[in-house]
Amino acid sequence: MPLDHLRADTFTPHPLHRDDRVWTQTNCYLDIWIEIAAALGLPPEPLGVCAYSAGTVPGAWAFLKAQTDDLRDLYGIEVAEINLWRTVEEHVLDHLGAGELLTVESDAYYLPDTDGVSYGTERVKTTIVPVRVDPEARAMTYFHNSGLYALHGEDYDGALALRDLPTCAPQPYVERVRLDGLVRDEAEIRRRATALAARHLARRPAGNPVADLCDSVREVAPTLPERGFAFFHLYSFTATRQLGLTAQAAADATRWLADGAADGDDPDRDSQPGLDADELRTAADDFDVVSQEMKNLQFALARITGGRARDLEPTLQRATERWGSAIDRVAAQLG
Repeated sequence: MPLDHLRADTFTPHPLHRDDRVWTQTNCYLDIWIEIAAALGLPPEPLGVCAYSAGTVPGAWAFLKAQTDDLRDLYGIEVAEINLWRTVEEHVLDHLGAGELLTVESDAYYLPDTDGVSYGTERVKTTIVPVRVDPEARAMTYFHNSGLYALHGEDYDGALALRDLPTCAPQPYVERVRLDGLVRDEAEIRRRATALAARHLARRPAGNPVADLCDSVREVAPTLPERGFAFFHLYSFTATRQLGLTAQAAADATRWLADGAADGDDPDRDSQPGLDADELRTAADDFDVVSQEMKNLQFALARITGGRARDLEPTLQRATERWGSAIDRVAAQLG
C-alpha cells in the first residue's frame, strides 16, 4: 500500500507548511498535494506554477487548484473521478491494496485535526486522502490540509460516510490517484515544470487581475461594519486569503525554477538553459510582497468591520503593482 509506512504521531510537514510562512496553510486541496508529493519523494514547489494563470471570479479571487493535467504533466500522477458503487470504505481499501490513493470528499465535523474550527461543531465539506484504514479497529490515518492525522470510532464512521447521516451526500466526490507512472528524476520534473509554466502563462487573464480584485475590495470595505464579522470571514477567505496563498505559491514555484536556472555551473546537476535566475528571483520577491500585503489587508478589513477607519490604498496599490511586475518578469522568462 502506498505511504502506509507514515505515522501521524511522527509526521513532519513539508517546509512549505512551516509555521513562519505568511500563509501556513493554503486550501485543503492544494495543501494535500503538497504533502503527498513530498511524501512520494517529489518536489512540491512546481505545483505552484498553476498560480500563473490565476485570476478573479466575480467579486473575489478564484480558488487555486493544481489541475489533473498539471499533476500528470509534472509527476506522471493520474487523477480522475470514480463512480461509487460500494461504500467509500470498501473503495479506499481496494485502491490502497492496488497501490493507489483516493481523494475523498469528507465532512470536517468528523476530522479531529479541525478541532476549534469545525470538529464536532460545523458541517464543512473538505478533502482528505486516506493512507491507512483499519475497519476492525475503525481507525484511519489520512492527509488533510498541511498534515497527516489519525482518527477512530464514530469519527471513522462519519469521515467515510458509513452511517446514514442527513448531512452526508449519498455520493461523495472521490478521485482515483494512480501512481504507477511516477516521474522521479528532478531534472525531468524541472523540464516539465518549465513547459507547464509556459502553458499557464499563455492562458493568464488579460490585464492585471489583482487590480480587478482591489476594485472589489474598494466596493465591499465600506459595507463591512453593517455586514459584520460573519460576512467578513467569508469574504476574507475568498478574497484576501485566496490571492495571498496564490501569490505565495507563485513565489515558491518561481524561486524553485530560479534555483534550477542557477545550476548551470554545476556539472552534476541539470540546468534550464536560457533562464535568468536573478530575474526569476526578483519576480519571486514581488510575489512575496503581494502575499504579505494580502495578510495586511485581511487585518485592515477586520478592523474596518469592527468600526475603525483604515486607509487601504497603499496596500492595494503595492499589491497591484508587484503582481504586475512579477507576472511580467516570469512571462519574459517562461512565457
